[in-house]
Amino acid sequence: MTQIVISTTTAPIKNKEGIARVWLEGQKLRAAKFSEGTRYDVTFRKGVLCITISDDGKYKVSKRRLGESTKPIIDQCNQNIAKWFGIGTKLTALVRKGRILIRRATQAIRVMEREARVLRKIQNGQPLSNVSLFHGAGVLDRAIHEGFNRAGIKLQTTAVCEMESDYLDASLNANPHLFDTKKTVFFNGPIQSFELGNPGVAEVATIGMPC
Repeated sequence: MTQIVISTTTAPIKNKEGIARVWLEGQKLRAAKFSEGTRYDVTFRKGVLCITISDDGKYKVSKRRLGESTKPIIDQCNQNIAKWFGIGTKLTALVRKGRILIRRATQAIRVMEREARVLRKIQNGQPLSNVSLFHGAGVLDRAIHEGFNRAGIKLQTTAVCEMESDYLDASLNANPHLFDTKKTVFFNGPIQSFELGNPGVAEVATIGMPC
C-alpha cells in the first residue's frame, strides 16, 4: 500500500481565541481518496489523531481554487488540537488510502522525553549527564559545572572528547572533580573518529571552540 509522509505543525489561528489547527492540502490527499467534498471522522487515541473517511462523517474535505482547478484541504481547527499536541508542535502525517494518522514527529517526542527526564532528575537530586566535546584543558567545563552547582544542580561528565593529549592530561590533573574515573569515557583523538557505541543519553553538552 502506498504511503505518503507529510511534515506539518500545529499552529494558532490569528484570532482572539488562539485556537490551534492542523492543516493538510494538495493532490497527495486526493491520491489517498480524500477528494473535495469527501466526508470523514476524527478520533484521538494514544497520542495519534486518526482521520478516517466515512459516508456520514462529521467533517468534510474542503477545497482551494487554483485557476480552473482545485486542490483538497483538510483543516482541523478546534480547542482539542492544542490539548492533544500543544501549539507549535511538529507533527508527522502518515497518509494512506482512506485514512490519515497524525502524531508528534520523532524530534518532538524526544524533546518531550528529554524535558521530562531533566525535570525528574532535578526533582530527585540526581546529577544531569554531561558530554564534553573539544574539551581542551577543561576551562569551559569547569565553569559550566560551577554554574550548575551554584543553581543547586549537579553534573556528571559521562564522556569527553579531546584530540590533544597534553590538554586532556592538563584537565585530568586540574579538574579531577569533574570526572568519575569508573564511569567517564575519555576519547583522545579526532572527533570524526569519536564513537561510544551505545552510551545512553545526555542532558547537557559542552562544546569548546575547536582550534
